[in-house]
Amino acid sequence: MRGREGAKIESILYAYVHRGQSAEAIATQFPTLSLEQIYATILWYLHDQERLAAYLADWLVFSATAHANQTRNPPPVVQKLRQLKAAQEPTA
Repeated sequence: MRGREGAKIESILYAYVHRGQSAEAIATQFPTLSLEQIYATILWYLHDQERLAAYLADWLVFSATAHANQTRNPPPVVQKLRQLKAAQEPTA
C-alpha cells in the first residue's frame, strides 16, 4: 500500500506499532508527509487494528523472505559492485 506521496503505509505503521515511535518522530522520517497524514494512517490502523495488524505481519514475513532471497541471489548489478569493491580493497 502506498500513500499519495509515495511513502509506504507499511513503513509508517511499522514505525508506530513495532518501534513505538510517535507521529512526530515518524514525520521526521517522512518529510513529504504532513503530520495530519501520519495521524490519519495511525487512526486508520487503530480503527481496523485486527485486519491491519494481520496485514502488517504478512508484510513483515514477505519482506524478510524477499531480503533473504536477495541476499542469497543478488542481482547482477549488486554482484558487479561487490566485485569492484573487493578489487579496490587492499589485501592483507
